[in-house]
Amino acid sequence: MLFTIGRRFFLITMIIVYETLFIMGSNIGKAQDSVISISNRDTYNCPPVKVNLSMSAETGKVPTVSGLMDQAMLDAVKGRERIRLSSPGGLVSSIEALAKIVNQIEITKFCRSGCAWLVANVDIDNVCIDESIKVLTFHTAVRQVCKYSGERVVSEKTTEKLLDSVHPELRKSLEGLLPDERLINITREEFLSIYPDREC
Repeated sequence: MLFTIGRRFFLITMIIVYETLFIMGSNIGKAQDSVISISNRDTYNCPPVKVNLSMSAETGKVPTVSGLMDQAMLDAVKGRERIRLSSPGGLVSSIEALAKIVNQIEITKFCRSGCAWLVANVDIDNVCIDESIKVLTFHTAVRQVCKYSGERVVSEKTTEKLLDSVHPELRKSLEGLLPDERLINITREEFLSIYPDREC
């Protein structure tokens, strides 16, 4: 009786181990997939947000990952020439990850439900935006956005520093349009009229 129970337990254990190794092997194979996904889940008390960073065909492929990017993931995409930004149903919300991938762009943790906005500073030579992004919200000194570990997460950029980094045509459309909360909204169409090659 004990031998039978023990044998069944052993078989079940072996099956679980085999399945685990199989899944791990499958995930290793997926390291050649073309999209990195970042989901902020409830980390910043924000609505669920997923951000896809996909490399263009000519620049190679990177691993598919869920969860916030760690240093290994950052290293995996370092030096890529073109990054696709998409924000289905929400906001980009991982300033550290994206700022390290593309030195010219800064994404702020910014909580707001029901939007497909990109919250960023704007020197984005390495970035393209896809059809899921409806409005780009450029910020300078946003007051309180999200809380992480009890700390305020804000942008320290000044208006002058932001505008200095902007394409001259975009700068003209932004000057004088800064509301009190230091947010500038520009539609996808307006943005692409200035940066026609930024459409993915």
